[in-house]
Amino acid sequence: MFSKTKFHMIWLSLVGLLLSCGTYIGNPGESDPEVLPAEVEQANNTDEALKDKKLIIAVADSAIDELSEVNILVTSIAVRADGATEDDEGWIEMSLTQTSAINLLDYQGGDSLNLGFIDDLASGTYSEIRVVLDKSNPISAVDTTGASVAIRAPSASSSGIKIKGAFTIDGDQRKLVLDFDLRQSIRKTGQSYMFSPVIRLVDRAEDASISGSAGDSDYVCLYPEGYADEIDENCTGSEGSSRVTDGTYKIGHIPPGNYFLVAFDDDEDILRGEVFALAADDNLVIDISENGDADDGDDGDDDDDAEDDEEDDEEDD
Repeated sequence: MFSKTKFHMIWLSLVGLLLSCGTYIGNPGESDPEVLPAEVEQANNTDEALKDKKLIIAVADSAIDELSEVNILVTSIAVRADGATEDDEGWIEMSLTQTSAINLLDYQGGDSLNLGFIDDLASGTYSEIRVVLDKSNPISAVDTTGASVAIRAPSASSSGIKIKGAFTIDGDQRKLVLDFDLRQSIRKTGQSYMFSPVIRLVDRAEDASISGSAGDSDYVCLYPEGYADEIDENCTGSEGSSRVTDGTYKIGHIPPGNYFLVAFDDDEDILRGEVFALAADDNLVIDISENGDADDGDDGDDDDDAEDDEEDDEEDD
């Protein structure tokens, strides 16, 4: 059974690039958020309403097959400057834009939800951001049959989880996305689920997305070029994943880099594609076929495609 004792979860966002960060148990302070009416909360949570804020933290998710809901309720978000103490005096509280429960599975394939902001924040390096969950409303889930299921989180049962990694604040606004990878974070153990958070952290100004067809596959995993560890159906070590719905997939909030796709069919057979490059703000179409090849589609730039056709004609002549 999932413990009803105090449970807090803490996340970190960073600017400029994706970081792999260590996690450990911490001792975040407790606070009771001001509960806003739904219409006020929605109005306060748009990019336009937050355009003058120095730092914005948003949340997104990568899918998990067995669950239709994974719900959290955030009570506080705070940042800590590099070198500041780790006690409560070392944390700078953010204002919440979302005070009602969040189903993480509502924010996939490039969608995200703003969680909090800071009006003004001194320029410099920051080493942590923490997001604390409501101790009275621990993480909960619903499976695809509509039944509530237990999620155990033994590593967070004492007081919370911290994720470390440096990020920089300068004169411009920073919007940072926390992509919560549920496929890697939640494992089924018997009749319950085990929760051990795996989080991707992306600068919204540079993130990109990919989409395309994946035949009869069930899901698609995205791996960085050079990944040499074992590839499995949990997408372990991946930079993102997506369910395949009606033969198509979409993965969002990807930092620039070189990647390859892996698709799994009903029998968990692997279909692997070729390496492709992804630049900041790209929206590429990458089709992965059943013979294991990935075909680069267009990125919406018809002029570039026309130029490529002309070059091919000249070569034929």
